[in-house]
Amino acid sequence: MDTSFYNPNLIDFTKEPIFFGKGKNTQRYDVLKYKFFDDLNDKMLGQYWRPDEIDVARDKRDFHIMPDNMKNAYTRVLQRLIFLDSAQGRGMLQTFGNYITNPEFESLVTTWEFFENIHSRSYTHILRSVYENPTEIFDESFTLEPLVKIASSIISKYDLCFSDSIVYLDKSLKYKNFTESDSLKESLLRLLVEINILEGVRFFSGFATIWSMHYSQGLMERTTNVLRLISRDELLHLQATQYLLRILRTKSEEGFAEIYAKIEPQIPEMFRDAMDEEFLWIDFIFEKGSFLGMTPDLAKLYLKHICNKRLKAISANTIYDGVSKNPIPWVDNYIHYDGVEVLPQEQELTNYVMDNLDKSISDKKIKELADSIK
Repeated sequence: MDTSFYNPNLIDFTKEPIFFGKGKNTQRYDVLKYKFFDDLNDKMLGQYWRPDEIDVARDKRDFHIMPDNMKNAYTRVLQRLIFLDSAQGRGMLQTFGNYITNPEFESLVTTWEFFENIHSRSYTHILRSVYENPTEIFDESFTLEPLVKIASSIISKYDLCFSDSIVYLDKSLKYKNFTESDSLKESLLRLLVEINILEGVRFFSGFATIWSMHYSQGLMERTTNVLRLISRDELLHLQATQYLLRILRTKSEEGFAEIYAKIEPQIPEMFRDAMDEEFLWIDFIFEKGSFLGMTPDLAKLYLKHICNKRLKAISANTIYDGVSKNPIPWVDNYIHYDGVEVLPQEQELTNYVMDNLDKSISDKKIKELADSIK
C-alpha cells in the first residue's frame, strides 16, 4: 500500500479493498463500491443537530428534587457516557484511518467521529445546565475505579491496534514492498468488534436508566431528549459496524475472511467479557438503591436482550438462553421516537430534518411563486 497522503495515479476504487488498497487520492463519490456507506453518511448528515437546541437548564429543578439514589445513577451514567464518546470521537481515524483506502468509508468515519464530538459537547451542555460545578463531575470520573477499569479495557483494544498500525506504517515507509501483517488485521478486526459492542450495547444501559426517570416519573425530560438524539446517531454507527463486519467476513477480496474465521468463535466471549464489565457497572450506579422504573436486575436483563440481538445481527451465536423479548418494551418509544406522536407544545421537537427541500420543483415554478408574492 502507498502510505502517502495522495497517490497521483488513477485508482479504480470499485476494485480496491476497504483497507490496505493502493492508497488514497481524490475524494470522489461519483463511482461507489459500497453505496450503503455513502447512503448512511448522507443519513447521518441529514440528522445534524446542535446540543444547545434543547434547553436542558429546565432539568436542574428536577435534579434538585430527586432522591439521592436517582441523583447518583443520573450522574454516574453521564460520567461514563462522556468517556465512551470521547474514545469514539478520536479513536477511529487515529487508529486505522491511515490505511482506509475506500473513499466512501473514509468519509463515513470522518462524519461518524464528527457526531461523536457533538455527543461529547452535549454532555458538557447537560453538566453545565444541571450542576452547580460541572468541573467537579468531570474530574470525579477519573477517581471512579469501576469506570477506570472499563475505560482501560476498551482502550486496550485501541492501543493494540494503534501499536500494530505504527509498526506497519513505519515499515511501509522504509521498505517499498512491505505488506500488512496478519497480526495487524487481527487487532483491527478485534477493535471493530469492540466498537460494535460499544455502539450497540455499552451505551444502552445508560440511556435506558435515564429514560426510565422520564418514563416512570416525568423527570429529566430535556436530558432524555438529548439522549434520544444521541441514540439515534449511535444506531446509525452500529449499522456501519454491522455492515462492515459482514463485508469483511463474507467477501474474500477484502483480505479478512480467513482471519475473521479464526476469531469468529471468540466473538461471543468478547461480548460476554464486555457484559461482565457492564453488570459490575450497573451494580455501581445503583449502589444507593433502585428507583421507580428501573432496578439493577431489570437493567441487566435488558442488556442481555440487547446483547443477543447484536450478536444475531453479525451472525454470531447468542450467549443468553431464554432472553428473547424486551423486558422494558417502553424503551422502544424513546429509541424509535419518530413514530411517536407528540404535540410540539407539550415537548420540545426533536424529530426534524433541516433543509429538507423538494428538489422536484422547477426553476420556472419557483419564479412563478416569487412573482405571486411581490
